Amino acid sequence: MQKIQVMLEDSLAKSLKNSAKEAGLSTSSYARLLLANAYKKTLTPIEKSLLDTTGDERCSSEDFLKHLDEMIKNA
Repeated sequence: MQKIQVMLEDSLAKSLKNSAKEAGLSTSSYARLLLANAYKKTLTPIEKSLLDTTGDERCSSEDFLKHLDEMIKNA
């Protein structure tokens, strides 16, 4: 694996970070998935499932953690 550096406009960087956070991924992991998808690289099944969000319910990380806490309390 090679390390690269990419410069983004502030608004694009903010959007990328927010989308990564909503997906529960680091910014770098999310960017790698987007780049791999853009170049039609063969993705692993896990990567494919992360990109396939059609019909999935979206929730913020705060809502997810709140729901997770409730599940743990009720376990």
